[in-house]
Amino acid sequence: MGWKLTEDEIKDLKCNLSTDVYGRTTMKKLCSGLKAFTGKNINVQHLSDFVRNMGIELTDKEQKRLLKKLPVDASGKIYQNRLLDGLKSFKGGKVERSKVNTVLENMGIVLTGEELQSLTDNLPVNDNEEVDLDKLMDGVKTLTANGKVDLNKVMDGVKAVTGEKVDSRDLQNTLKDMGIELTDKEAKQLRKTLPLDAHGKVFQSRLLKDVKYNKRGKIDVNNLDPVLEAMEVKLTEKELNLLKDLLRGSKKVDLQKLMEKVEAVTGEEIDVNDMETVLGNMGIELTDKELSQLVKNLPVDNGKVYQRRLLDGIKFLKGGKIDSSKVDEVLGAMGMDLTEKELKDIMQNLPVNVKGKVDLEKLMNEVKSFSGDKVDANRLESVFENLGIKLIPNEHLNLLKTLPLDADGKVYKKRLMKGIKSLKRGSVDVNKLDTLLENMGISITEGEFMDLIERLPDDDKGKVKLDTLIEELSSVLGKQLDVSDVDSALKDMKVEVTDKEYFKLVKTLPVDAEGKVYQKRPLDGVKALQRGKVAMNNLVPFLENMGIKLSHEELEDFSQNLPVDGGGKVDLKNVTMKMKEFTGEKIDATDLKNILGDMGIEVNDKECLEQQKLLPADDDNKVFQNRLLSALKSFKGGKIDTNNLNTVLRNMGIKLKDKEFKNVIQNQPVDADGNVSLKKVMSDVKAVTGEKVNVKDLKNILEDIGIEFTPKEYLELVKNLQVDGCQVLWLPWKLCSTPPPFHPSELRESGATQI
Repeated sequence: MGWKLTEDEIKDLKCNLSTDVYGRTTMKKLCSGLKAFTGKNINVQHLSDFVRNMGIELTDKEQKRLLKKLPVDASGKIYQNRLLDGLKSFKGGKVERSKVNTVLENMGIVLTGEELQSLTDNLPVNDNEEVDLDKLMDGVKTLTANGKVDLNKVMDGVKAVTGEKVDSRDLQNTLKDMGIELTDKEAKQLRKTLPLDAHGKVFQSRLLKDVKYNKRGKIDVNNLDPVLEAMEVKLTEKELNLLKDLLRGSKKVDLQKLMEKVEAVTGEEIDVNDMETVLGNMGIELTDKELSQLVKNLPVDNGKVYQRRLLDGIKFLKGGKIDSSKVDEVLGAMGMDLTEKELKDIMQNLPVNVKGKVDLEKLMNEVKSFSGDKVDANRLESVFENLGIKLIPNEHLNLLKTLPLDADGKVYKKRLMKGIKSLKRGSVDVNKLDTLLENMGISITEGEFMDLIERLPDDDKGKVKLDTLIEELSSVLGKQLDVSDVDSALKDMKVEVTDKEYFKLVKTLPVDAEGKVYQKRPLDGVKALQRGKVAMNNLVPFLENMGIKLSHEELEDFSQNLPVDGGGKVDLKNVTMKMKEFTGEKIDATDLKNILGDMGIEVNDKECLEQQKLLPADDDNKVFQNRLLSALKSFKGGKIDTNNLNTVLRNMGIKLKDKEFKNVIQNQPVDADGNVSLKKVMSDVKAVTGEKVNVKDLKNILEDIGIEFTPKEYLELVKNLQVDGCQVLWLPWKLCSTPPPFHPSELRESGATQI
């Protein structure tokens, strides 16, 4: 192809080319990568002069930041095209409005006179008649990207020249209503930059665009909501709380300071179309599939996403590579300020490939130990005592040697806990076991904890060996997995899930101090997934992986009414719903009449025999009690004493409100003995309640039927729903074919919007 590159340039080219699993790349990507090695070589010592001659002004800080992103060779030089590519995606720098065309031409961008006029008319300008370089590049993309126009950016431009108009003489009052207070001087400066019409008016949206750009005015810290709404800043509850923490102690702040704190919480806004470039500059390499998967799971607004949210999404992404030399930079962008020792501790566990890259998933797993509180290494004896840990002197010293301490002699508590788990000797006080497990980040239920205690062989002093504890934890909770191995674990379980469902599952897994999760937790998480699939020919191994072993008769009953698609698969939610009937205690099927009698249901011999035939029994002629309760809801026989009706319903796991119970009982024809028909009762119960769904599934069900809530509205709705002790609620059947678990009145009260 006529290209002559040095060894370093070839190495650089390889590092920046994305490849498939076989290490191959496309000719298009190769040619695109080679373009960077054209143009004259520029000495970075002359960078400031070169950029200034182009018409771009950089501060010293911006110049240093730009240099960090540029691939400078050993002689301190960089190809001109590499520099221009870097400038096009650089967040920083100023350009005089009068020099916009010169700058664009110097960057190889040629616009028609009409395009240039349209661009300059819509660029936000500061008091010195300057525009931000990145805003200029955004405007150019709107006009020139592949001959097409980005709809999100067009709509932004349309917003600026539509809607309500504001009288320029009333700017201060208008902005004050939005929580922004301007001085007379600030209002005067603002009027100078606004495109006023013949009547001295300006579109409100254009006014806010200029206010947001120039960041003038004071803000009441106790009334942030209207300001953030006006600035089109949408924060999560967690982000808003972080912002308030940063502003604590101030009554009023400058709008500029507020926006700086917002950026400290969220990071800068990134155009989704620029994500690959932005991540590439950070040393993160994703395949097209991985990038697509990431975008699908990000909260994108108007084609943009905050940097912190992008990096949060990276934490749970399957796949990806990162340049080992840029790990510190990426972690810093995530808000993790690590010492050299801490970074070295992370990197020593990460295999680096021939291109100098490490697995992104494995890195994200390792860094989990470097968050939260720190403890003083000089006080470890006290820490161990509070946790009930007793180490022999040698173990204590060996542990200290492996801990990455900061300049103050402190270590992250999670990293300390990770070190403790690796110790082979030492003992634990059983009476303080719950405190130790909590500090290790190990989530455990009361039943699991009791099971663990029973397994532990404690000595006469109430102590247990540390390595024995770790071993028995695996017996109770299953073996430990790296979070990056959860995908493989799901495949081993014969579960097929969408990327979105996988993303949701991984985010909610309780990860311990080592960044690991016990096998039982993904199993529990699978039960809450809505959109997974299980192949019918894998049903038995799936159920066994979930801890359910069925007899031949039970398996036939389990499979009988499962809706199977054309590919021989069944929805995971239908399988997990059915699983509830095949868990818990078992009862003797031969004693069914007495068992029903104890529940308050009277059956004759014929009805009892019919029910026995319908129930799937195991080899010992026993049946799951939950399966019996499910069968009773469609049982055609049986009678209930009206005085015991509420008790019977509760025995069947049905809890009614007083009004619902009254509606049911008043419709029952009572016989001479004061009994009512079980079949009629069940029919009327369903009419007033519907079916049950797990409250964890509520959000997915709402989305499936086209109803969207803000987090605040959703929380308010859940608070007002009747939920039982198992976090299950009733699903009204009258609303739709796939009914949502709430009453229309509750929807109206919550303020939800249907779309």
